[in-house]
Amino acid sequence: MALCQSLNFETGVIAEQAYSRIENLSGTKKSLTFSLAIYLDQQAFSDGKESLKISFFTFSPSVEDSSPNFIKQGYEYLKTLPGFQDAIDVLEEGQSAG
Repeated sequence: MALCQSLNFETGVIAEQAYSRIENLSGTKKSLTFSLAIYLDQQAFSDGKESLKISFFTFSPSVEDSSPNFIKQGYEYLKTLPGFQDAIDVLEEGQSAG
């Protein structure tokens, strides 16, 4: 999974179809930190291009049996933050919607 949205960077670059994906995740059941790599678009990621920006986020995951996996929870957390509320979920190859 990844997120897609239009982003304006501090450098003046505008990425109309910015492609953001969780790259690394670590922590404990009380606190998880992940890196979010933002690419110009999905094609840039697929072509192995460098990310435009990497940011780090921390959240408290749910460990209930019915909870989504930690990566999915990370994307759900991002979508609660200003700047990501309009992001659209993008399924990557090999992923299902459920």
